[in-house]
Amino acid sequence: MFKDLVANRATCRSFSDKTVPRKYIDMLKNSVGLSPSKNNKLPCRVVILGPNAVTEKETLYDASHCGPTHPEMRNPQLLAPYVFLFLPRPEAKLEYEWSEKRWQKHTCIQAGISSATLVWCAESLGLSTGYCGAVDGSMGEEGSYVAEMIVAVGVGYPRTEIGDKRVRNKPNDTPLNNGTFDVEKRIAINDWIEEIGM
Repeated sequence: MFKDLVANRATCRSFSDKTVPRKYIDMLKNSVGLSPSKNNKLPCRVVILGPNAVTEKETLYDASHCGPTHPEMRNPQLLAPYVFLFLPRPEAKLEYEWSEKRWQKHTCIQAGISSATLVWCAESLGLSTGYCGAVDGSMGEEGSYVAEMIVAVGVGYPRTEIGDKRVRNKPNDTPLNNGTFDVEKRIAINDWIEEIGM
């Protein structure tokens, strides 16, 4: 059931190189293509980096970060077998005569909706997913994936020899990094969801 997927999902940072069936990738691509969109206006575009897009993934990985508290850490979910990149689609701003602010707002909203659709479809197929929005855009050339990425989602199977798939290991790392890592605690639901007139 969907509620079980939601309750049990965790970001995967340690992916194996186990082959993901091509039909699954086609299903994920179609699910993203069918994700809800305001007036069917799609202000973002999606680029799928496959297993052979090693250079592109390494470039993103090298530009990733884990904030000021862990500047040495990177985001290995960008090295997953498949990485779905959600990027702005500048043509949409012109097509719909949107202001810069409106275009940026709708682009981020669409990236969020479409990436969530991707995650739940992948999880329902038994795949693991890992979100990443922490890429230093200043490290990329204008118009590059590094400079333009809104969010990325790594997709694949987790490494089974690691006790927790949230550990930050690259696909072929040995020895394994089974040390400590930060697990963000969610705030209580009532601290961020307000009910009115219930």
